Amino acid sequence: MSDVLVPSETPDGNVSPAKPHQPGVRWLRWLVVLAALLLLIALGGFVALPSLIQSKLPQWVEAQLKRKASIGEIRINPFSLRVEARDFRLAEANGQPFAGFAGLVVDLEWSSLTRRAWHFSAIRLTEPQGLLDIAPDGRIHLAQLLADLTRDAPREKSGDLPRVVIDALVLERGRADFADRRAGYANALAPLDLQLTHFSTLPQDKGPYTFSASTARGGVLRWKGEISMNPLSASGVVSGSALSLPELAAYVKPYTAAQVATGKLGFELPYRVAYREGVLDAIVEAATLKLEELSLKGPGAAEPFLAVSALTVDKVNADYAKRELLRIT
Repeated sequence: MSDVLVPSETPDGNVSPAKPHQPGVRWLRWLVVLAALLLLIALGGFVALPSLIQSKLPQWVEAQLKRKASIGEIRINPFSLRVEARDFRLAEANGQPFAGFAGLVVDLEWSSLTRRAWHFSAIRLTEPQGLLDIAPDGRIHLAQLLADLTRDAPREKSGDLPRVVIDALVLERGRADFADRRAGYANALAPLDLQLTHFSTLPQDKGPYTFSASTARGGVLRWKGEISMNPLSASGVVSGSALSLPELAAYVKPYTAAQVATGKLGFELPYRVAYREGVLDAIVEAATLKLEELSLKGPGAAEPFLAVSALTVDKVNADYAKRELLRIT
């Protein structure tokens, strides 16, 4: 293609010979515009947005939730769509710790644009902590937080779930504290680990998950299986071993004067759960319950009046829809 000749006018009014227009100037302009745009995105993502979140998040929590929040370092990469946050803390208005984490990494994928779904390659939560507190009057402070969080939210009509795909959801080295001040029972689960792969709310998608946690007195809880969010269904096995029965004795105090002196509980519950059109279907198949070293004492007694070295109940089935509980011998 030949260069376009553009005539120009001299200061004395004469028309000078046309000079060829240089295509490189046009490309240079586009490069300058593109560089300026990338610079604005970089400044907004790397600098402005993290600073805005650090300053506005505590203000929003105090105004909307009547609680206190703090957050440490925040990093946002607008090109790789990675968000990193450290040292988040949420506390009640009186300063009592409520929840927090040491680190959070979220990796959003550009394929979200083509999949018409929020696609996260990974979400990793490190050292999360939470407290579930039940007041003497039975109020659960977590329920109050959820109520405050949704108080001013617009009510939407029921419909499909948001389209979300998470390739890997990892929770590591967590801690969950439980305090039931009504029953006088307290415990902690630590370390708490959860790994879920291919979590999806897209129709018919399923993903495997694993969960494990240890109690303060050496008990272990495990959960393994598959889960589908659309339709809502899950199957797997929940198990526990070496769970201290004296810890749970607070819940039998209203019904008996006997004291659980020693004992360990173990169980394995294979299950299938589904929720469709407002109907819950839950089945437990071939469950097992084990008691070891159980001993009961009367009030003030030095010796137990009942001691069981081991007791196993197995092949227990339960069907929620049929309201059946039976043991297969």
